[in-house]
Amino acid sequence: MTTACGGANKKPTPQQQQGPKIGVSVADIQRNGNQTIKQIINESGKQDKAKITWMDAKGDPTQQQKDIQKLIEEKVKVVILQVTDASIGPELVRLLTQNNIKVIALETLPENTPVDGYITSDHSRTGSLQVRYLETLLQQAQQQLKQGEVLLTPQPSQQQQGQQQGQQQGQQSPQGEQQGQQGGQQGQQQQQLIIPDEQQIAMGIQDGGPIKVVVLEGDSNDQMAQGITAAVNTALQSIENIDVVLSQPHPRWDANIAKMTMQQVLAQNSDIDAVLANDSNLAMAAVEVLKQMGMERRVVTVGAGADPKAVKALTSGEHDAEVDNRPDMLAGLAYQAAKDLAEGKPFDYDTRINNGDYTVPTKIVPPRLIQQENAYLLEDRMKEQQGQQQQQGQQQQGQQQQGQQQQGQQQQGQQGQQGQQQSGQQQGQGQQKTTLKITTKEGETVEVQIDGEVQTIESQAGGQQQQEQQGQQGQQGGGQQQGGGQGGQ
Repeated sequence: MTTACGGANKKPTPQQQQGPKIGVSVADIQRNGNQTIKQIINESGKQDKAKITWMDAKGDPTQQQKDIQKLIEEKVKVVILQVTDASIGPELVRLLTQNNIKVIALETLPENTPVDGYITSDHSRTGSLQVRYLETLLQQAQQQLKQGEVLLTPQPSQQQQGQQQGQQQGQQSPQGEQQGQQGGQQGQQQQQLIIPDEQQIAMGIQDGGPIKVVVLEGDSNDQMAQGITAAVNTALQSIENIDVVLSQPHPRWDANIAKMTMQQVLAQNSDIDAVLANDSNLAMAAVEVLKQMGMERRVVTVGAGADPKAVKALTSGEHDAEVDNRPDMLAGLAYQAAKDLAEGKPFDYDTRINNGDYTVPTKIVPPRLIQQENAYLLEDRMKEQQGQQQQQGQQQQGQQQQGQQQQGQQQQGQQGQQGQQQSGQQQGQGQQKTTLKITTKEGETVEVQIDGEVQTIESQAGGQQQQEQQGQQGQQGGGQQQGGGQGGQ
């Protein structure tokens, strides 16, 4: 009794409380900054024991509609929503709201829709920074041209030195001439590598006429693309000696379409001086086409988003500048807002944005311009993403190996079964069979096939049992017997 009472008075061990249930639906996990956003949200969620459910629409609006339905079935409290297509945003928010799920819009605000919060980078500032970078290059180029400080062609001395060495060595052997030609080519390539951006613009100025610019826009229905493009075009109009050759939207931010756009533009205007893209993927599409035409060192390219591929191209000199929209800050703010709403707390916003019939509480993240000289600001982020990619690659490799092993085991099992079946068939074929043909007095005939040899046949008629031995001929003849009449056929 004493033990029982003591046990009843013991306090139960407190269980760890489960954190909030949060869903994240992104347009495409490969889109600018989304890998960083996922990493930071997951890390924050672990500290709070939150259950984070990720959905990747992979750029497909239909898939995102299915993803939202799954999140509703998961009964999440809040959804961080980055829409694939702005036109479906209002419907997605309506479905979530009807199921008592709070919505935090990320980067794109569904038009005339009452979301609970909006986390975004400063789109107007992004466009302004892109043009400001180009304007700075233009001013430096003009100043250097006036002072005669701009070297517009590779130094002939290095080429001549390589050619002279080749001629001298060529007199001695054909191999020496080839080495000399290679030396001259390497000298020319080295000169191309060190041409700075302002000298690229100076080349355009010296060629005569205005600086020709191409603007690669994102989806025309996306508020992010609208904000960046409007700021870019407005800022370009205020600069003299600028000609916008093309400013074209690309549905769903499709980089493949952007490649075709660049190919068409360069087919008509081979003297393009600069490309300003709404995001890193579009910028990298332009760089790829320029590389194919050997123009990546002559045309200035500026993107937005600072994804790993763009930063790598920037540090190698193939790309010139990126506007970093700070996905690390976006992720931290989005997670905190979702966590607060899930726990019944208000969203700690900085400002409000008018969105049709509604006013949306908003937090805005200031972007920053990244060039080759300050790319070190992104080193930590790039290292973390590379580590994640390596882990994902190892996991995928392990899964593939495991799948191959399972497939091999299945094949071995199937082969074993087939072997057993074949063995059984062979055994069946090797065993002798006997066919009995029985005819009654009434004239009815019945055939029976049995395995093995028949030694005796017993027949009962009228309660009397008759038995006779069959000979070898009767066994092989299928039961046809000549018994003299009394044995019963």
